[in-house]
Amino acid sequence: MKFVSTISIKIIMFLSSVHVFGQNVITFDNQGWNNDQTLPSNLSIGSYSFSSNESFYTNYGYNFDVNGTSLYYVFQNPNIDKITITSLNGELAKLINLAAYQVSETSTDSLVVEGWNGSNLEYTRSFLNITSWETLTLNFNNINKIVIRLDSAGNGGLADYNFDNITFSDAATSIEVTADLSPNKYSLSQNYPNPFNPSTTINYSIGKAGKVVLKIYDLLGKEVFTLVDENKPSGRYSVIFNARIIPSGIYIYELRTDGFVSRSKMVLLK
Repeated sequence: MKFVSTISIKIIMFLSSVHVFGQNVITFDNQGWNNDQTLPSNLSIGSYSFSSNESFYTNYGYNFDVNGTSLYYVFQNPNIDKITITSLNGELAKLINLAAYQVSETSTDSLVVEGWNGSNLEYTRSFLNITSWETLTLNFNNINKIVIRLDSAGNGGLADYNFDNITFSDAATSIEVTADLSPNKYSLSQNYPNPFNPSTTINYSIGKAGKVVLKIYDLLGKEVFTLVDENKPSGRYSVIFNARIIPSGIYIYELRTDGFVSRSKMVLLK
């Protein structure tokens, strides 16, 4: 295989969800690994799984401003190889930023970070020539999978990376995460995923500005949660509902705005 570029990037990924409580940090310092140890291509650390089509390695060097062990990965084919980080229980999170350093200033490879919600690709950001430590702002809302890959425009070759320190927190009971203006219609979509445990996303749109109320009811008609109760401009919206404090069962969610009423069922399986 033709060698085009060997680059070394130290990646510090901060996965911070929409939770308002304390954060957790995954480090690679206390995993019982040895210096320069070959690791499998599938790892589980904390609430996240790491997988790739090539092996991971430990690396005690290139730790610039991070102490301890970093996880090391060599992209042997930048157009095929990738690292996938997935929440084990489907919890939704928010990837806020990624601090990176590209050692080789002449590399033609772009660092690509993708944010996924299930099978839906929600975000893609590319970065090139990160010649000094930078904190790359991402703000990927409402995702449960991250894919890190390279885009070398078909050049192939090897590229090596280090990454460390993943910071995340659980999803909050309800947080509105997106808005897109002027949908010109009213709609209430089926929640996703469904069935779910414990978090799910509800998408809706409103055709013009007005009072918006989105509530959750049990099958007896008892109100369980009020997710939205405020005036909003026209647009498309997405709300995260976390049901960790209520029992399994079938629930009804209802949207009311400007004479428009729509209901749908959701299934919580714990």
